[in-house]
Order: sequence, then structure tokens, then C-alpha cells
Amino acid sequence: MNMTVRLAAAVLLAVLAGGVGAKAQEQVTWKAVLVAGDDSVPVFENAVTTLSGQLRQRGVKDIRVLSASPRASRSEIRATAHNLDEALKSLNIGANDGCLLYFTSHGAETGLLMSQDKDNEQTLSPEMMGRVVNEYCAGRPAVVVVSACHSGTFLRDGVVADDRIVLTAARKERVSFGCEFRLRYNYFDGCLLAEIDRSATWSELFGRTRACIERLEAGLNEKPSEPQAAFGEKVKNLPLPRAGQ
Repeated sequence: MNMTVRLAAAVLLAVLAGGVGAKAQEQVTWKAVLVAGDDSVPVFENAVTTLSGQLRQRGVKDIRVLSASPRASRSEIRATAHNLDEALKSLNIGANDGCLLYFTSHGAETGLLMSQDKDNEQTLSPEMMGRVVNEYCAGRPAVVVVSACHSGTFLRDGVVADDRIVLTAARKERVSFGCEFRLRYNYFDGCLLAEIDRSATWSELFGRTRACIERLEAGLNEKPSEPQAAFGEKVKNLPLPRAGQ
């Protein structure tokens, strides 16, 4: 086989392999846990309620919603680390499934506020997040979204992986904006929810969300939140859930 033929064959194999990989990603069956970690303002609960509806419209059937609202405080859907474990366990996430975790709450550099979780000082730490996501989502396409002040603190070893996308609303040392009674969503959640239908991949969604936030923050006399992300090599072009998956 001469050099030209060998090169053509190599290109064809690469194209076919890429097509198979893309097809496999498109066929991911997504399973999701959505967490509103605090109820001091309604924006967090509003976000997970809306996102749950959007995901169901895109064919995601297995969704667990954890809430910090008073009506959930005596039920199994109370937003605690223990119930996060139980929710993920109940989903039976298989090797060919996609794992989506979405958290929205207040935050600090120590982690995410979980106001109902008295056993863990009301905080979901990066270490706890890493343990959970590695136990239930390792070895399959996974997306972790953390919408909170200082949420860039979750971009660290143990949470970030080559088969995982991690999206955060702010740099580790920065706050995010929009946690107000007058708003339906905080800035990050609102932008992400608005841009889902305009995006094909998680990467595109993050880019659009970040641009949306930059526009909203342009009029503030504050340091910008600068949302951060990590895209694992195996999932950098991972498509969003889509209807009919």
C-alpha cells in the first residue's frame, strides 16, 4: 500500500471513529439530580423547578429534585448530603448513562450552603462533592454544575476528571449575583436556562451563559463573577440532552 492510500485509509478510519464516538455520546441516557441548597430566597427553588421541566422536555425521565424549602424539610427530598447519596443510588446510573448534577445555592470558598444539612455544618464541601460524583458517576459522561458565589472552589482534583464537565458560576475568590427576592432566578441560573434552547453542546451552553452574565454584570460597580469551567478530554464536545434520546 503506497503512502497516499495509507493516508487516505487513516483519515477514513479517524472520521469513522469520530462518528461512532459522537453517535455514542448522542445516545447517552441522562439521569439527573437537581439540588436547591437554600430557601432564604426563592431563586434557587425556581431554578431547579424550571430546569427539571426543561430536561423532561428533552427526554430526561429519571430526575430527582432535592429542596431546602420548608415543605420538603420532613421528606426524603430534603437537600442534605445523605439524601444526595440516596438520590444518586436510586437512579441506578449505568455504564452507558449520563450523570447530571446541578446545584444552586449560596456559597463560600469552603463549599456550597446546604441549609437543611445540620449533620455537615450546612456545607457541601468540594471533598464531599468529589466523593459523591466519583462513587456514582465515574467512568461515564458526567456534568456537574455549581451555581453559587465562590463556586470555582469546586474546580479541583477529585471533582474534575477527563470524563467530566464541571461548570461554575464564579471564580473561587469571586461572588456571583442575582440572589434577590425581586428576581425569578439568579444571574447564572437565569442565563443558563435562557440559553439551553440555543445551544447544542455543554461547551456552547457555557459560552453563551458566560456571555449573558457579562452583559448583565456590565452595569454593576462590582468585580465580575467570571464563571469558570473544566471540560474533560473525553467529553469536551458532549451534546446536551435532546428530545427523543
